[in-house]
Amino acid sequence: MSAALSVLKTGDLVLFADEGRNRGLLGWLRRHSWAHVGLVLREPGDPEPLLWEARDHGPRRSPVVVRLGPRIASAPGRVSVRHLNQPLAATQRARLEALRREGTGRPPQRGLLDLMAAADDGWLGAKAENLGEPTGAELVAKAYQRLGLLDDVAHGGAHPSGYRPGRFGERAGLVLKHGYALGPEVLLHDPESAGGWSGARPQPA
Repeated sequence: MSAALSVLKTGDLVLFADEGRNRGLLGWLRRHSWAHVGLVLREPGDPEPLLWEARDHGPRRSPVVVRLGPRIASAPGRVSVRHLNQPLAATQRARLEALRREGTGRPPQRGLLDLMAAADDGWLGAKAENLGEPTGAELVAKAYQRLGLLDDVAHGGAHPSGYRPGRFGERAGLVLKHGYALGPEVLLHDPESAGGWSGARPQPA
């Protein structure tokens, strides 16, 4: 596990698949789709990476920062990581920390799009009390826009609330700006496979 964690850096993405317990085609599709995404945080000299994600926290959902190793080890479904092709600059990391301190909440909305977004972060569930609060995909989109890796709304980009976890998967072909790119999905954890962490490898597109 330590070897896989040691190469992670701030800005890398961690993708979580649903448990996929349903049988048949629906179960296969759920298992092979991404239900949640979080952002790696790791300052130079940090002994281990952290994960910034939107998660149930008490009675509400909110952005939290947790240790990445235990979070992955306890995940009920498949987990993969996508590495940025180059590290963030110090100014970008400062902007990211400022965003984290600001929080990523948005005014509550109770419409159909909020229900769909909450359901897409499937492991969280589409709880009524979570509607209008940031999903994992929204948090990552907002962070990437603040870093200049994606266009923000003022420059023609999509609103962060319009992003879904699958948009950050390899198949979606997301294009970043200023020479940045996301690498292939590298499998870190799969409860249905004996490989676990030792089998970390790029996944086929």
